[in-house]
Amino acid sequence: MNSTGRRDGRRDVRGRSGKLVGAARKSGNGQAKWYVAIAAVLVIGAAITTGVLVSKANRKAEINDVIAATEVHPRYPVRAADGVVTAGTETAGRTIDLYEDLICPGCGGFNRLYADAIEKELDAGRLRVRYHVLAYLDQSSVPPGYSERGSAAAYAMAVHSPSRFPSFLRSLYRQQVQEGEPGYTDEQLVSLGQRLGADERFAADVREGTWKPMLRKALRAAAEEVDKATGRVALPTVLSSGRQLDTSDPRWLGSTER
Repeated sequence: MNSTGRRDGRRDVRGRSGKLVGAARKSGNGQAKWYVAIAAVLVIGAAITTGVLVSKANRKAEINDVIAATEVHPRYPVRAADGVVTAGTETAGRTIDLYEDLICPGCGGFNRLYADAIEKELDAGRLRVRYHVLAYLDQSSVPPGYSERGSAAAYAMAVHSPSRFPSFLRSLYRQQVQEGEPGYTDEQLVSLGQRLGADERFAADVREGTWKPMLRKALRAAAEEVDKATGRVALPTVLSSGRQLDTSDPRWLGSTER
């Protein structure tokens, strides 16, 4: 049993004040509570520990200067629609839905463990990924707001410079903001995008918060999808044909339905 009393290795996300970040949502059938939780399986936990150590070592550069750019050179199409970023070809044999938040420690660990393997499958045309990068944990930065700010910037990159979206996402996870920190500002996000070669419209969208309303709607839809599949909203969550994949199993990427 872990410190939160759960036996499944997963914990409910709480802010520094100890208040539950997940909130009750109203559905057409009445009150339906869903809670945001984070995967804490041992294999991801090890990656989280490594990420925290690296993050602390580079904290001054991250918060006070620029976000270091990490280059990814995709050989697959990327497109954005309705708050979801889809990477990979239409003819790919497998499709997964990945639900994540840029400040989520488990999502950072997942990225460090599996980003290269996912990239390889995308490049080979064997996999298509639907990224739901949304503000599930918007209250976890101090002050609140980084999750929404970061997800809106990532979506703007996918809209205007889709081939640069993988690099933008990888950069934000490589130097991930930790819970309880203020998070990157709009100008830091704009600077990263520009150094990665973003279209000039990207900066305007970030500064104006163009995509935030759409992403709020997408967040509600994504929460319902994950809750339906798993019984609660947990991060990161990977679904294949509506079925949750066990990412604690190193073979999970090969278990997606064809």
